[in-house]
Amino acid sequence: MREWFKEDQHVFNWTDFQQNLTNLPQGLDGCYEKTFIKFIDSNQKYAYNFLFLMVGCRERLNEAVVMELISTTSAEEEVAFTLLIESTATIFPLVVGLGEHAAKFVPYHKSIVEWLTSNKRNKSELTYFDLKVADWFMADKLLRKVGISFQGNPVNFKDVLTANALEHLGISFLIEMKTLDVSTLLYAVRHLPSHLSSCQLGLVTYFLMT
Repeated sequence: MREWFKEDQHVFNWTDFQQNLTNLPQGLDGCYEKTFIKFIDSNQKYAYNFLFLMVGCRERLNEAVVMELISTTSAEEEVAFTLLIESTATIFPLVVGLGEHAAKFVPYHKSIVEWLTSNKRNKSELTYFDLKVADWFMADKLLRKVGISFQGNPVNFKDVLTANALEHLGISFLIEMKTLDVSTLLYAVRHLPSHLSSCQLGLVTYFLMT
């Protein structure tokens, strides 16, 4: 064993060992910080969109819904999305629940979502996901899928919608909804009103759902 260490120059050095210890993440916060910064850096195209979906969703999402809301249309985007999914196993693994047919993204531990949405002093801004922004993100993505866009700004959206536009909004919404993946459609029916309400767009909710 001693000869093996010498040949490969694996000589134990106490100073190096101590230095390596100081480089380790400090506690759970440090582990999460390092994990998510690495995840974001290695998946810059879709990482933020994916994490906003995970933080903002009212129920766990399957791969089809995430792909549709992220809007992967080209072959290149699908490759990037596949690489993203492969790297989520340690943070949001795909799990098939009891009585379910499709696997859904589930946080590896409930503390993950709590940590992502907490604005701690020692956290990087890159790893903070505001719940209100996440609601905007979910509402925006769902409405864009049915051809409605307010570009993330509630004031713009309310100003653009005239009385006549509102009268026809519900009809066009129902027509466009039929083009969605079944899982996305069910999610929109169940939770879009809640997302819109959280965005203080109650008027829009009324015309979409009545």
